[in-house]
Amino acid sequence: AGPQKRRVVNITASRLERSRSGRLPSVSVNELDALNNRSSEDALIDMRFSYSELKAPGPFPPGINIQERERYLKDKDFETVFKMSRSEFNSLSKWRRTAMKKELALW
Repeated sequence: AGPQKRRVVNITASRLERSRSGRLPSVSVNELDALNNRSSEDALIDMRFSYSELKAPGPFPPGINIQERERYLKDKDFETVFKMSRSEFNSLSKWRRTAMKKELALW
């Protein structure tokens, strides 16, 4: 048998918030299995924010990748700000997407 593949866990923002004691909340094995079976896009749906929460300068919501803040925009805000759908944006070249994000303070 070949090497075991490492499992990637997508935990929602609410699960990443620290408890009052300062420790991360516990997550059961069943919860991890359920989270592992979700697609990354499904996990992002739980982490949607308004444009004003994501544009520079921060502070930014906890648990997000600040280099990909556009992925966390609410659908309505995404189309309003970028003036195109997510699929149209994703079909653009990387340099063009980056330039647009810089213009909109999302880089």
